Amino acid sequence: MGKEITFIVNDHPKTYAVGEGINWFIQFPGESSEVNLRLDRVLKFLFVWTCVLGVASAQTNAPVRVILFGDGTAAGFPREAAPDADRFEIVIQKLLAADTNLPPVEVINKAVGGDSVRALLAALPSRYSPDTASDFVFLRLGLKDFTEYWSKPAGTFESEFPKVYHEFLVRLRTDYPNAVITLETMIPFWDATTDKKVNDVLRAVAAAEGIPLLDTHARFVREIGLPNPHPLTMRCRELASIPANLRPLIPKNCLVDTGVYVIDNSLDAHFREVPGWFDDQHPNLAGYHVIADEIARYLAPWIRENAATRPSAQGASPIRVLLLGDSTVAGFPRQAAPDADRLETIIEKLLATETNLPPVEVINKGLGGDTVRDLLSARYDKDVASIPAGQIDFIFVRYGINDRSHFPQTFTNEFPTN
Repeated sequence: MGKEITFIVNDHPKTYAVGEGINWFIQFPGESSEVNLRLDRVLKFLFVWTCVLGVASAQTNAPVRVILFGDGTAAGFPREAAPDADRFEIVIQKLLAADTNLPPVEVINKAVGGDSVRALLAALPSRYSPDTASDFVFLRLGLKDFTEYWSKPAGTFESEFPKVYHEFLVRLRTDYPNAVITLETMIPFWDATTDKKVNDVLRAVAAAEGIPLLDTHARFVREIGLPNPHPLTMRCRELASIPANLRPLIPKNCLVDTGVYVIDNSLDAHFREVPGWFDDQHPNLAGYHVIADEIARYLAPWIRENAATRPSAQGASPIRVLLLGDSTVAGFPRQAAPDADRLETIIEKLLATETNLPPVEVINKGLGGDTVRDLLSARYDKDVASIPAGQIDFIFVRYGINDRSHFPQTFTNEFPTN
């Protein structure tokens, strides 16, 4: 059952009905020193306000407009690092769009890496023009500001930063007269003591200015503290098992046939409650790097000691390594990470870092779903016997998973003989 909460912003109290099951921390200055709401997903804080603003925006068919200002933690990672990944602002839009009771929301990210309040204040004329149509402004600043005061006497940050922030907020209130301006705490960045020092100042600024504070730091700390027993495995589920309203969060490259293949933990915050989300045990990209590192560590001393005497050395050919096995060798669907190095390439690159080793070529003949029996009956002549004698120096064989699952009754007796 829902409850009513009064928000006091700029001395104007407003009461709204808020549903249960919300899971974040928001502090509102006013008669009550702190209101702690439990919010389930990022920016659920916007839910109440967008419901209120939705009536006005619906009359003009304009979306609720959200502006983000901040440093590199708000601007996001370099686009080249993940060109197909949703940016921070798009993730927020998709999360809010999952709630069909909300009006459309447009999020505009104006954050710039390295920004401080002082730098942003100086750059305002060239960074944006006054905007009466925006409904929210979020400010995640303070990280870079703190570094600007490192060389100053103790206490300078605490005394001077609020003054600069006040000047900035005066300007924002003028340029964004209809927007709810919200400060955010700094996410974990340095040690806990330093982070607390910066965030305590930000809380004091919010209280003194009479504006809401969104405690992003608290959510980040909670996520970091969650048990993560699956750092090296894929998230692989049937698309039908994912709630329909959250499917737009899944990158297109992760949709393969009727399945979802995610090679990192990027969607755990949204899907960790989906039954079976962590069940798949195929290696993800990090897992393949671990496997490749182990193989390279095993190979390097053998190659170093025997390179000159191996049969293929006479033709000055590279050392050749053949990989046989199931999908834990073959790798994840290429479309899930088209630019990522495959297992064989990682091994080659690791061995190439040792300049005293000859060139190494790794040939991957792994096949998803394969068993030893399958290899013998269907692929051995083509993938193994067809290679001329003396042209393969090492063969790695990884079987057993599918053999055990396909032949549970006879596995113990027949697998060793196969």
